[in-house]
Amino acid sequence: MEKNSRLGILGCGWLGKELAIGLVKDGFLVKGSTTREEKLSELQGLGIESFAFRLNQLTKESIDFFKVDTLIIAITSKDIHGYMHLVKIIEASPISRVIFISSTSVYGKVDGEHTEESPVIKSPLSEIEKVFIASTVPTTIVRFGGLVGYDRQPGKFFSGRTIPNPGGVVNLIHRDDCLLAIRTLLDKGITNEIFNVCASEHPQRGEFYQQATADLGLDPAKITPTEDTVTSMVNSDKLEAHTGLRFDLRIN
Repeated sequence: MEKNSRLGILGCGWLGKELAIGLVKDGFLVKGSTTREEKLSELQGLGIESFAFRLNQLTKESIDFFKVDTLIIAITSKDIHGYMHLVKIIEASPISRVIFISSTSVYGKVDGEHTEESPVIKSPLSEIEKVFIASTVPTTIVRFGGLVGYDRQPGKFFSGRTIPNPGGVVNLIHRDDCLLAIRTLLDKGITNEIFNVCASEHPQRGEFYQQATADLGLDPAKITPTEDTVTSMVNSDKLEAHTGLRFDLRIN
């Protein structure tokens, strides 16, 4: 990726803001969006050219945001019609490459090992993926596992609560590893691909969350025996084959 490349990050939240900060530090021109006007000054102070708008409320001013070479989409909206409109704007813009941040939740709670070739369940997110797959602008879809790290500690997820599907396995990925995966895909110029990004270790859910809760000194997570165990495991071998990246499970 050339240093004079212009990058847009649609959604400067928990993941997108950290990605933008790293890119600015490395000398890239970065535009970032937020839905909150009060956040604009914070982003500007970080060296990010900032814009405030919502997916379904694009204004003439917000169109300037899309005058970039590469766009990373890191928002949680499930507004399919909003994305369809967004893709039309992208196709009419200078953008030559898109990275769309998706989730391994598209595989659903289905037994087995899931690769990028596995069937996905019908859901708003899987339908949104189709919108980008059909786009004329080269797009890479990145399916992250459950996001952890920093303030997102797994021990907080089920403190004092019953762990669902305790006999299943976890599919998690640390934010720092997410950022490295995105940066590597950008640097290598990989397009028109789908990648799972998940830690290579998949401990049993019950044991993992009980230990994570204990490590934080919180009310213990509870386990209720069940016969309806679903062992849904995400495979990230394709990412390793294309980039050499393979991630250990870490939560801090």
